[in-house]
Amino acid sequence: MMMMMMKIITMMMMMMMMKIITMMMMMMMMMMKIITMVMMMMMMMMVMMMMMMMMMKIITMTTIK
Repeated sequence: MMMMMMKIITMMMMMMMMKIITMMMMMMMMMMKIITMVMMMMMMMMVMMMMMMMMMKIITMTTIK
């Protein structure tokens, strides 16, 4: 009887561990997605800033001329 109980408890523990690991993996995936999204946004912002700077430069050049 005791052995059976121990077996059941170990099984439950294993299941819990698996669940926790899966949850952690899911969280990591979500975090990666979010990080990639943020990185993409940052890149877009940088590109936009560069474009704006270039435009400003061109405008100033034309105005001087």
